[in-house]
Amino acid sequence: MSLHGCEHSFEELALDVFPVHLASLINSLRRPLSLRIFLDNSVLIPTLPGCYVISQQETPIYVGIAKNMRRRIQDHLSGDPSRANLAVRMAAKEVGVKLLAIKKHPQFVPTFESAKNNLLNCGVSWVDIENPLEMYIFEPYCAMKLNTCEYNFFDTLQILHPKNIRGHNTVEPTR
Repeated sequence: MSLHGCEHSFEELALDVFPVHLASLINSLRRPLSLRIFLDNSVLIPTLPGCYVISQQETPIYVGIAKNMRRRIQDHLSGDPSRANLAVRMAAKEVGVKLLAIKKHPQFVPTFESAKNNLLNCGVSWVDIENPLEMYIFEPYCAMKLNTCEYNFFDTLQILHPKNIRGHNTVEPTR
């Protein structure tokens, strides 16, 4: 039985499909595209749906998904904090405050700008994933496999509330 057009069972996803996607991403991580180069030539990243990984000095720091990867990665470099959530999370960590408090912190603007500039020294790798259900389930799988828990919180999931998660980071998700 197909769920949201996904032709695979959960077991097939976990045992067969996700390891192939992860292997493709790991291969892509060997040659990430510089975000600085992407900023100058955005057509280098497809407008396809998929999963992307932002890495810093060859270390994955953030996993994301998007219906349009090019636009979402552009968002991370945007001056709008509501779209550039990775830079906001980096600023919160730098200042040492919870994510809920960072935008009101007096050091937010310069720290946010600094984080955005630091992102330009990062690389991005990706894998196309057409099926939305497969893509959404793959994101936490990939984040756990690549250990990007410093900036990946999955705070859009309503069931995940910081008080209910053992070992949750001190930088809490926004609501």
